[in-house]
Amino acid sequence: VALAAPAPAMRRPGSRSSRGCSSAAVGVSGSAAARAWRWAAAGLLPIYVWNSNVRMGHWRGPSALFETDAQHWYRSAKVLHSKASELQARGDLQGALDYYLRSLEVFDDQAITDYCIARILINLDRFQEARERFDKILTGHGIGFHDGNDFLWMTDLGYLLVRLGVSKEGAHYLQEGLQRMPYSCFAWNALAVAQARQEQLQAALQSLTDGLQCDPDAVSMWNNLAVIYAYGNMGQQAGEALQRALALNASHPTVAHNAMVLTGRAALGAQPQLDLYIPFPGRR
Repeated sequence: VALAAPAPAMRRPGSRSSRGCSSAAVGVSGSAAARAWRWAAAGLLPIYVWNSNVRMGHWRGPSALFETDAQHWYRSAKVLHSKASELQARGDLQGALDYYLRSLEVFDDQAITDYCIARILINLDRFQEARERFDKILTGHGIGFHDGNDFLWMTDLGYLLVRLGVSKEGAHYLQEGLQRMPYSCFAWNALAVAQARQEQLQAALQSLTDGLQCDPDAVSMWNNLAVIYAYGNMGQQAGEALQRALALNASHPTVAHNAMVLTGRAALGAQPQLDLYIPFPGRR
């Protein structure tokens, strides 16, 4: 009896033939994906280069950089603070004040921002408002301050207190700040004024001597040196210091007044005046 040939076996999906078709399909698919990525990269590269050039253009100066950042990241306390500090350095105090206040609206517990506001208020002669800012700093967490920059608020607060007539407390903060950073010229002058008001004339002379090493052309310090010498009945030294102050700025109101007083040309009973000054940030 002839036997029938067995029927061909059915190939399972996982057979070699099936796997070969799948591999080919994957190869075609992978090649297409690679080409798509290459085309995408080629298309995106000009956009990336363009955006990079635009961003690098913002770095041409701090004004353009911080202005652009403040427009796009106006809810960032750091960005707003940076824009304010750039305006403050340029002398735009009101513009800087506006940005500092906006930064505090985002996050209020920023001691360094409150300090910058206080410094602007001092420069604008808004002393009581500045005092309130320092009170906030002293009762806060000190965010933004550390051992390397805490002299800033100490010297500025000390100056403010001397300006407000609180000489003893002001001298304390000034001394603390100057121990940390002795190159704060206006602080030496303010300390000398505080010491002179407390009749510590020798200490005041030493403070002015240290201050003049920091800034030998500070007219206020030469003026104050003349006054303190006069208080100490050292007429020759007072005259020499006054001449130096006149040579630096004869039109300075306090210097002009003291020139009249110390040379006997002022009205009867007129007294010599000590002078306080504080520069804009970044200046002596």
